[in-house]
Amino acid sequence: MIEVFKKQNLYGNLNVDGDKSITIRAIILGALAKGKTVVINPLICADTIATIDCVKRLGAIVIQTLNCIEIIGASSINSGCELDCKNSGTLARFLIGALAGAGVEAKIVGDSSLSNRPMDRVCNPLIERGAKITSNNGKLPVYIYPATLKNFEYQMPIDSAQVKSAILLSGITSGKRTVVVENNFTRDHTEKMIAHFGGDITIDDRVITLNTSELKATKIQVPCDPSSSAFYLTLGLGLGEITVQNVLLAKGRNGFFDTVQKAGGKLVYTNKSTLGIFETCDITAFKSQLNYFEIEPQEIPSLIDEIPLLALLGAVNNGCVLRGVKELKVKESDRLSETVKLLTLCGATCNAIGDDLVVKPTIEFKSFEYQSDDHRMVMTAFCASTLTADAKIYGEESVNVSFPSFYKNYYNCVLGLIGKNVQKSFSGTIHKFILNRYGYNNFTFEQRSISEEEFEEFLKKCGYKAFNATSPFKERLLDIIKEQDKTASKAHSINFVCDNKAFSTDGAGLLLSLKQKGISVKNKSVLIYGIGGAGKALAVALSDAGAKVYVDNRTLSKAKEFCENHPNINLYNGEICNILINATTNKDDLLFSENLLKNCCLIIDINYRQSLALEKWAHDNKKPFINGFAMLFYQAYICDMILLGEKTNQLKAFELFYDYRKNYEN
Repeated sequence: MIEVFKKQNLYGNLNVDGDKSITIRAIILGALAKGKTVVINPLICADTIATIDCVKRLGAIVIQTLNCIEIIGASSINSGCELDCKNSGTLARFLIGALAGAGVEAKIVGDSSLSNRPMDRVCNPLIERGAKITSNNGKLPVYIYPATLKNFEYQMPIDSAQVKSAILLSGITSGKRTVVVENNFTRDHTEKMIAHFGGDITIDDRVITLNTSELKATKIQVPCDPSSSAFYLTLGLGLGEITVQNVLLAKGRNGFFDTVQKAGGKLVYTNKSTLGIFETCDITAFKSQLNYFEIEPQEIPSLIDEIPLLALLGAVNNGCVLRGVKELKVKESDRLSETVKLLTLCGATCNAIGDDLVVKPTIEFKSFEYQSDDHRMVMTAFCASTLTADAKIYGEESVNVSFPSFYKNYYNCVLGLIGKNVQKSFSGTIHKFILNRYGYNNFTFEQRSISEEEFEEFLKKCGYKAFNATSPFKERLLDIIKEQDKTASKAHSINFVCDNKAFSTDGAGLLLSLKQKGISVKNKSVLIYGIGGAGKALAVALSDAGAKVYVDNRTLSKAKEFCENHPNINLYNGEICNILINATTNKDDLLFSENLLKNCCLIIDINYRQSLALEKWAHDNKKPFINGFAMLFYQAYICDMILLGEKTNQLKAFELFYDYRKNYEN
């Protein structure tokens, strides 16, 4: 069992494993090909391990190395094998096709779930072709006997890439001409890969023609699985901004992405490139309000594995209707009923009406418990909890069937910002941008608004490797985090914790923002209004940089106490100062007297949102003004360098700042 906690928002870069369907095809085609095939970035999961075990039993030699599989094709296919496909329907159907044409005897079996899935959709056309096959009422176990197949033209009665592929594989092993005619386009991985292995195959619209072919070993580079990517991207659509890199872009696999975009979801494609025979790109999902959407039956093949996710997105947005989804009933579980069950448990209104799935928009969600042995349903439940309400999920190990690193990548580096009202902070996008530029992946960043009462309890369960803290928690952390760097200890303020060590980066962030504008504080007089956590950090940093620092505060006794502990910092007593700094969260009042404002050289407000009273005054009176955005960026940069164990670089920091503004200013 795993406990999953609802996130208020989420930013990050997350890696996804290699594509499962391409990996399975590469292993099987490699086993049928002459020579040594190399598969780079394969998915190693329960289904692909089962595929490797099966082709080894059939006579292929398979060598696994780091991020690579080498397959030496079988000189002849062994007869009389019992082949356990475990939970993989793709593997079972492909083997039935390949072995039916190979003239061998074989028995295909699987686990209890796979044994309930239909195999007659593959067996029947193969029998029509001349194969000798028996089964358990159209289900496993399936027995294959030696037979001679004939040339074959088949009009697909249902849209299925697995059935199409099984028939094509029977053409490869039998050496007979094969023509498959589709009603609607389905994923074409098999056709592309047969051609890449030297097969004589042509595609004319929806007519695929395979002539007698001998496959030759080759190299296959496996892109990242778009179906697995959809889980992480769903979190980005619901919560903030998530990027997944090197995702396969392929006709017949883009249905989820296309549907989301048509419904108003923001997906941005960058770094498009070619990886061998496949197109890939990085995809970033931004928080979006999706409109009501509908999916028609002919669209189902391109998004069949993502239907539970689309139903979830309908529930958290404006509803949806998914028509003709009966194929869900014969997946690893009855995913139609399981989707209804899951969404109902978390408080949504979801019904199966015939072969259609109808989801209503939901305002209030509730905590839930969910159990399943279906990998995609468990990952959907994880997303549902992260988006809607805390949950306990059972059967979590089932993700090993298709996405073994699902939890590992998500929990690899959990980062956060804690404050009383931080929902609209730019911190998430800033940290994501900086860490991405340093090539750091598999991290998430949450901005968490919490009350003072729940602060300590939340720290115990949040699981953050590192986090920023803002008002009112910078000083409270002093009693909790005992190991503090010199700056935090001297300022008596903590705004960053990494691996249970405390730091103060606010002051260094402000100094970098001033250096960016060519401003030196040495020998300048500075008045800081507000002596909370940020004000203390700024006072110490500016004093250490050579400024004469004065402090003022609404509660004067607090300012006096601070000055008593910092002899180089003075209690304000009416002096005219060069620089005025508002270090409070009050952005609606001027805070400084008209005389002070008129005689200063620079005004700084560490706030950075709109409606800053000081900014308006400075603009009207033509006074130089700096808001707190650059300070926020640079203190975040310093925090990320601590996290990465890197030294700060002033020029690199400035470059990152300008690039960030260019990317996010719109």
